[in-house]
Amino acid sequence: MVAMLIALTAILGFISGKLRIGTFSKFSFNFISVYFTAVLFGPFVAGFVGVVGDFISAIGTGPYLWMIGLMEFVYGVVFGVLFYNKENKKTKAFIFKAFIATIIIAAVDIFAKSFILMKVGYAPSPLNVAIITRIPMIAVMTAIRFVVLIIIEKGLTRVLNTIRQ
Repeated sequence: MVAMLIALTAILGFISGKLRIGTFSKFSFNFISVYFTAVLFGPFVAGFVGVVGDFISAIGTGPYLWMIGLMEFVYGVVFGVLFYNKENKKTKAFIFKAFIATIIIAAVDIFAKSFILMKVGYAPSPLNVAIITRIPMIAVMTAIRFVVLIIIEKGLTRVLNTIRQ
């Protein structure tokens, strides 16, 4: 199951690698498989799946930046801490957790990823310019991530509960 989730993460990462605005903004959907991994196996396995999937997808989309892989690990840990072994029977509680997860990930994207992309020459310099140029894409991706998490949880609750058992 973990191998399939790694493969799915790599495929989603490869497809997302083609959805770029310039060299510094990418609409990424590999969070979907990382979220499923976090729900099923916990934070560290989800982080591992994020890192390995990111590494494999970089083969087809460009150079691998290990610092970005480290952030993929953080995203998996965030999802795992908030959603692993948690019964999300209450809609308000799930929406709150999804909101917290997307805000944490957006903050990492805004500051850490902008810094890394600036340092390796993929985003404009200085840091404040890199951040300002990436904020619109990050805002859109944050909204997409939040809505997709809600759709997944609401639409696939039975499937997730069956897999969890």
